[in-house]
Amino acid sequence: MAISGMNNNNFLFSSGNVRNNNLAGLTNSLFGGGSSVLGDYAMIKSGTYKKLLNAYYKTDRVSSDSSDSESTTKKSNRYDRFAEKKLMEAQDKKAEENNKYVTIRNEAGDLRTSAFALNSYTLYREKTAEDGTTSYDRDGIKNAVKSFVTDYNNLLTASSKVDSNIMASGVSSSISSLMKQTKSNEAALNAIGISIGKDNKLVLDEEKLGSADISAISSLFKGSNSYGNSVSTKASEIARQANTTAFNATRTSSSYSQGGRYSVTGYTNNILDQFL
Repeated sequence: MAISGMNNNNFLFSSGNVRNNNLAGLTNSLFGGGSSVLGDYAMIKSGTYKKLLNAYYKTDRVSSDSSDSESTTKKSNRYDRFAEKKLMEAQDKKAEENNKYVTIRNEAGDLRTSAFALNSYTLYREKTAEDGTTSYDRDGIKNAVKSFVTDYNNLLTASSKVDSNIMASGVSSSISSLMKQTKSNEAALNAIGISIGKDNKLVLDEEKLGSADISAISSLFKGSNSYGNSVSTKASEIARQANTTAFNATRTSSSYSQGGRYSVTGYTNNILDQFL
């Protein structure tokens, strides 16, 4: 048997009291006058109606007494300022951490580029002069190696600025893997003037590099199975992971509305959030 009067939100607020009628009107304006019983039940079960009731009666109580209203307003303003300050601090901290991952992404991209440049066949090609003498572009090789060392160290510096206890696991493990690859090639790196120094950063001896055998340099950086190619691949992986971490952090922060309120419904600027 159908229950009379249950086809509208007003059956929940059917008293003749003006307050209830006003609240019913508010719910109708928010959710539509034709909402179903199942829809009302879902909102009650989720706690939305309770929040709405609390917000409405709190406002009604404040308006019933002028002195209480002034006191409550002052307290509310103080709370709002405190909440806004805390929210801004949290957002600033999140933005700071986000920027650190953006820096890691950029430095990893630079390392990939410099490692890829050292993988070039033409860089190690022997050139023949008009008089028949042969030589290599040692200046070009030296500059390419210097860029590699600088970009490698810049990536480690950028990653060290993120607290190791909260660093994204993917980024952390990939950087650790990169350092292990470097450590496993330490002897070959030393042979061309690159050593592993403090904080796992690379140290370049330009004089030793200038006299190093070209084949030793090319075998270290050129080819699909070379150290340089593995660094390029790992740098690409780090850049992708850091970029994903930064993007996800940005999406999470979008749960806050333009007015500094947290969206309880998952969407910013929702009319219901103005009352809860």
